[in-house]
Amino acid sequence: AGIWLRDPFCVDRHRADFQKLVSDELDFVIGNEAEFCTLYEANDLDAALSAAAKACALVVCTRSGDAVAMIENGARTDVPVNKVTPVDATGAGDQFAAGFLNGLATGRSLQESGRMGGIAAAEVISHMGARPHADMKALFANAGL
Repeated sequence: AGIWLRDPFCVDRHRADFQKLVSDELDFVIGNEAEFCTLYEANDLDAALSAAAKACALVVCTRSGDAVAMIENGARTDVPVNKVTPVDATGAGDQFAAGFLNGLATGRSLQESGRMGGIAAAEVISHMGARPHADMKALFANAGL
């Protein structure tokens, strides 16, 4: 079981509950830099991710065009993403989570799942609207996934 933090304001309001959930009940947690820094009241991402990795076996952090940071059982892997100038950032997190979770659910490696999430997010921010316009299966296949 896992959770996507999704909203730093919600995390801030319910920090103790989120921390307990992440440490006691979940196998993975997905979020962005702001969400992890808010969750662990950290001024820098490394401190926040270190705290998250102590609490949960798999931590996945998107970083707005920079490599996705993934920490599994204490070992960090950064998965590069293709930088795209956003036309509309609406749906980027949703699509990252969809691609990443699709990868995990279909038996892909953590690195491949991260690439799938990055491809899905890059597609949706390249146009207006929160839903992909392209065939995601085709995009994954073109990337060798």
